[in-house]
Amino acid sequence: MNKLNVIGVDLAKNVIQVSMLSHTNRELANRSLTRRKFAEFLGKQKLNLVAFEACAMAHHWARTAQRHGHEVDADAGHGIPSLPGSGLSISRPINTSSARSHDQIEAIRIGEACSALRPDRPSTQRGPGARIY
Repeated sequence: MNKLNVIGVDLAKNVIQVSMLSHTNRELANRSLTRRKFAEFLGKQKLNLVAFEACAMAHHWARTAQRHGHEVDADAGHGIPSLPGSGLSISRPINTSSARSHDQIEAIRIGEACSALRPDRPSTQRGPGARIY
């Protein structure tokens, strides 16, 4: 699992923001996709760890990702550093210039928070894994 890339996903009503992080935590891509394009995207990717912020739609998309053979991790919002009240800080600064949207930044942070690639953040306590139905 350590060599898997991580796909951080920020779900919204009409557009899904996707951030791909390498196994070394380097950002490979960050783009928005429609629902249909996101389903096609999951089918075309090699096996990855797909990370969602736990919510109602995450269960649907997690099942879709699992059907394509991806590993899935869903994390509650308290584990994502950029969300209010999380109390966590990210060790790697993210370019938050006006060229990046809030959704782009969230997708990166979701990927980082759900990834098992962050031994430098031992203070992050992950609760029991989210159940995907």
